[in-house]
Amino acid sequence: MRGDDVTTRLLSFFQAVLGKQLLSVKPIRSHVWEVTGKHGNKWIAKRFSTQEDYMKQRWVTNALLEKGLSGTNQMISEPDELFFDGKGSIALLEYIPHANVKKGESITYTLQKDRKDAHHLLRSVHELGQSIQEAAPGMLTRPSLLMKWHKRFADFEDAHSVLSTYIPKTTLQKLHQWGQWALDGMNSEQTKDTHTILHGDVAAHNFIRHLNGNLYMIDFDLVAYGPAWYDEVQFANRILPYIHWSSDLLCADHAFQINAHFLYGLAFPSDIYREWNRTIRENLFSHKEWMSYVERTTFHQLSRRMNFIEKIRNMVES
Repeated sequence: MRGDDVTTRLLSFFQAVLGKQLLSVKPIRSHVWEVTGKHGNKWIAKRFSTQEDYMKQRWVTNALLEKGLSGTNQMISEPDELFFDGKGSIALLEYIPHANVKKGESITYTLQKDRKDAHHLLRSVHELGQSIQEAAPGMLTRPSLLMKWHKRFADFEDAHSVLSTYIPKTTLQKLHQWGQWALDGMNSEQTKDTHTILHGDVAAHNFIRHLNGNLYMIDFDLVAYGPAWYDEVQFANRILPYIHWSSDLLCADHAFQINAHFLYGLAFPSDIYREWNRTIRENLFSHKEWMSYVERTTFHQLSRRMNFIEKIRNMVES
């Protein structure tokens, strides 16, 4: 089905669902559209890969909203009001009027306020999520971050001969040592973690600043059930490059629940492994823009990262 056919049919379909005259359906991304009504009111239409994915995210966001979370958008479409386009199920969601129209919807981790507000909202999701029971057993996956990282580390190690062309020997050795130390440490530590709802993707683009100043968390596509430190350590690793790998700023600005797994996770260079593994898997070596990004991820602030990890090792081993 062509793109213009989809938007035309979406316009007609959601006009009937809402009982309102709609003016336009404008593509934002390949699976997201902005729907505008006659009087300027707006909605978001989003394609979910399966109806089960839609039902899972609908249940999670409704449960969080019922518990008092104000920082997420509501699903408007009922289960019998989905549009099927051959690629998935398209549903209407609440539209969030956002402040950064020129910059795009999302916040930026370069700003301290955005980092602090995003972490506060993430903590609220975790606190509320502890008391939410699944609507059906097994609705949410129970991921193992440790297994995922073992696989990522193994793939990176297997590509040593290729990587040695692009990464100096001493740096490769450091990357190996950090990953091995972190995985060994997490394997040896036994923790009794309280499980909760996890967002699963705490990148800045999954937070939107409302015009009223409040922050919203969107796109629970990777929602799961597990220890809060899974989200916490990935959030910390997201923001560390923006605070120049400063352990002082990390602790001063954010009330992380620190345990051994969290500390080991901070030392695991998951971002570097992920991007090089993707480069090899998709053979992206000839893509100059991509390679520039991967090299920047690897080498920019590398000395600061080394000092940070050394501090983490001292904290764990002291």
